[in-house]
Amino acid sequence: MSPISIGARRRLNRAALTGAAAVLALSGLSAVSEQSAQALELLSESFKNGSTSPGTWIAPSPKGDHTPCLTAAATRPPDGSLAWCNAVRDGKGKADPEGEGAFQLTDNSNQDAGGVILNRPIKAGSGLHIQFDQFQYNTSTAKGADGLSFFLVDGKTAAPNIGDSGGSLGYHNLKGAFVGVGFDQYGNFSNPELWGAKDKGPGLKPNSVVIRGSQSSGYQYVRGVPAPAPLAVDHVTTRDKARRSVSVDVSTQNVMSVNVDFHDGKGRQKLIDKLNLDAIPGQAKLPDTVMLGFAASTGKSTNYHELQNFKVTTLDPDLNVKVAPAGPFKRGGTGEFDVTVANGPVAGPTTGPVSTTFTVPEGLTYRSASGDGWTCQASGQKVTCTRPGAGADVLRPGAAYPPVKVLVDVPTGAPQQVSAQAVVGTPLEHKPEDNTSPPVTVPIEGTATAPSPDLSVRTTPDGPFKAGGTGTSTTVVTNAPGAGPATGATTVKIPAPPGTTITASKGDGWTCTIAGDAKLATCTRPDKLEPGRSFPPITTTYSVPTGTAGQLEMSGSTVKTPGDSDPGNDTSPTATVQVEGGTQAEGADDIICRGGQFHVQIDPGLTFFNGTVRLTASGDLGLCQSEAHPKITGGTVRAEAVLQGKCPGPVGPGYARVTISWNDGTRSTITQSSFRADAVSWLFEGGRVAEGAFKGTTAHANGRTISNLIELGAGCGIGGLKEYRASIDELAIQ
Repeated sequence: MSPISIGARRRLNRAALTGAAAVLALSGLSAVSEQSAQALELLSESFKNGSTSPGTWIAPSPKGDHTPCLTAAATRPPDGSLAWCNAVRDGKGKADPEGEGAFQLTDNSNQDAGGVILNRPIKAGSGLHIQFDQFQYNTSTAKGADGLSFFLVDGKTAAPNIGDSGGSLGYHNLKGAFVGVGFDQYGNFSNPELWGAKDKGPGLKPNSVVIRGSQSSGYQYVRGVPAPAPLAVDHVTTRDKARRSVSVDVSTQNVMSVNVDFHDGKGRQKLIDKLNLDAIPGQAKLPDTVMLGFAASTGKSTNYHELQNFKVTTLDPDLNVKVAPAGPFKRGGTGEFDVTVANGPVAGPTTGPVSTTFTVPEGLTYRSASGDGWTCQASGQKVTCTRPGAGADVLRPGAAYPPVKVLVDVPTGAPQQVSAQAVVGTPLEHKPEDNTSPPVTVPIEGTATAPSPDLSVRTTPDGPFKAGGTGTSTTVVTNAPGAGPATGATTVKIPAPPGTTITASKGDGWTCTIAGDAKLATCTRPDKLEPGRSFPPITTTYSVPTGTAGQLEMSGSTVKTPGDSDPGNDTSPTATVQVEGGTQAEGADDIICRGGQFHVQIDPGLTFFNGTVRLTASGDLGLCQSEAHPKITGGTVRAEAVLQGKCPGPVGPGYARVTISWNDGTRSTITQSSFRADAVSWLFEGGRVAEGAFKGTTAHANGRTISNLIELGAGCGIGGLKEYRASIDELAIQ
């Protein structure tokens, strides 16, 4: 029996998200992770075997001695199946091998007609993608005729049957007809002489693909195009040389497309593109359910007309995105980009999360992003906005969501113009090649001024301090990329950690002085610092009193220069330094691990609504290094926390319990560590080590999300995000 699937919840691979950009559902995106797009299969019939599922199909035969049949049926099929061929039944012909047959609508006898119609309705609420192979070949006359039609019929139609045979290819007077596609070799499917006085067909048009409207429109001629290659191959005797692979898309917005692959090396060619059936007077809307069918005819000229590989699926969504400036962009002011996500007219509705990412052009500064129904989050210059894309938020074919409005600051030193783009995506995306917006160029108005410098400073300890001895730090001053040069004097102030004093501070090109109480070093230099460059480092030496123990905080160093554009990064982050050799908690020392990763499980899964979840993470710490414990070179980690969170974040903050099993057999337990995460990163800090070699010290760790972010976005919208993977960029116990 030939396998058939009707309404089965199978999924079919149809496309892969390839190319340079596609949606990353939770994070900034500039490149795509590959993922297969899939559609729900509604119906599948190969017609290659000796029988079909009973009662599924009916095969009208209004004219001729030949009856439509399965060419691979060597014996009479079971009752309710499509029939076997008369020639095989009468011993005058041989059946095709099982798995190599076709459904034969007509043979090459004169004045023959036949059809096949699905005998039960299928749902059309998500649009339809229909594909099949058709064969018109092996004429018994000088040239072939007539052609073959495919049609959709309202699923409520009782006792479906084909219409008039001959040049109308079974479509004229077809009861309940919604739309018909003629693959017309002879040309009468366009001829108004066969369709009535009011028909607008252009006349005889051989070798054409033609669309006709519904019964309610009077089967009106809509559009016809000459086929770029022969639809029929008259004088070949084997069907494979006449194979024509067809796909027909019909959306719920009454927009359709037709593609044909002539197997000439050119692939599928779009012959009918985004045809709006609503433009036809009296045209019916796509019914909630449909039946599908085929018909073919011969006349004085003949051909075999056959089918294989018939399949119907839902249409996948086909999103696109456009970026447009909303008004002028003036230096020293603000600007607005509108990012609009739309669904193609020949597409299915969205079924899961929709995400768009806009990259703020270099030279502009992100301020905010918002839009009706959108949840937006920024990471650097990338702004990612998401929405459910299902239920009440579904995006129908031909529709668009409210725009995302991205506000930016326009510095006085902004360039003459900027170029902006966005990307969009959703699960089951059909056509990823249009998921990146065309670049839009925006001129910047006003007189440009030279950009200002933007210096930052960072002081870090060079290693543990020695009680009763010394310790050193390194201070680095950097000018941000894209800033202006620092042309005035630069001054750095470096305070001593509590309880210590400064004994020396120096660096190439720096002039340093130490305050009378030895608590502050001040270093200056007059020379220029270009954007993206750093001055030579300053090394500062501290005297550490005997008896100093535990950790010391290095308060933030500061940097000043005339015209600095961002005072917010003029102070170094506070750093901690371990003191060795003093009286301290038993076993206190330090270790740093880098390059690990762990697997995070979330119960219940994270959704777009805030809720309480239990988070469990376990994994490997990567490569670890400890001077006090050289045998410890790695370990495993497990963390547990109960937190508040939602997609795409934040998750936490809250407290976590962390257990580390070192590769030397020892263990460290960290309690009351503050944990928080968002779409792209995670952090825990401040937890005290309660046992083990590092007892009494404090732990800090951070990392990034490394899972496929499209899958994460789908998880958020479908049942909740229950797991993901993350890197452990650094874990430090000091």
